Amino acid sequence: IGSEGSRGSHFLCMSELTPEVWASVCGEAGASGEAGSSSKSKSSKSRSKAGAASESEAAGNSDLDGDGLRRAVMSKNWKERADGVNTLARAIAEPDEEGVKVIEGSDGVDGDGRPMLSQYTLRGYRIATIQSFLGTLLGDAVTQVFIGAAELLKNLCAMLPENIAQVFLEPLLPPLVAKLLDTSGKVRGKAQETTLEISTMHGCTLSEMVAHSAAGASAWGS
Repeated sequence: IGSEGSRGSHFLCMSELTPEVWASVCGEAGASGEAGSSSKSKSSKSRSKAGAASESEAAGNSDLDGDGLRRAVMSKNWKERADGVNTLARAIAEPDEEGVKVIEGSDGVDGDGRPMLSQYTLRGYRIATIQSFLGTLLGDAVTQVFIGAAELLKNLCAMLPENIAQVFLEPLLPPLVAKLLDTSGKVRGKAQETTLEISTMHGCTLSEMVAHSAAGASAWGS
């Protein structure tokens, strides 16, 4: 039956199992195993490389939108929020000759010629993303978080071109000037320092925006 069946070649008769036959069988099995292991190893390495490339690409995309920082900024732990501010500040402070860049394939403006912050990047982050983070952090009730965010806002306004700085600053002024009425002396002092320094930037072109927003906050406070 074994010799006539289609699978007979896979079986051996015990009475025919001599040392020579056994050595031959072991040699074939070893060669087959090595070939299989080599194939599996190559396949595994290919999958690892593909996975690494995919993860690298995903990391690049998430950096642009600040997904890692977003978790820190939105954390309920104030120390994590403060760390998020510091991480962003260090990234912005890194030397970069190119500075603000327009995303490839975009002209960077809307139909009215107004800069679209989502189409510009700075140190690998969309400027619109940075603006969104600061909008949250400037309203933070924890003194350390606010002071770090205010310092970062001041540095960014100095770095950005005038036309982009205006669009960037506009929605961030309300939470900043609201701190001028804060009960903490440190917070009020930092808010005052930041508004005054921003007012002198870009040939004082931002001063009108700051004054208008500050006047609105004073009227609301009274």
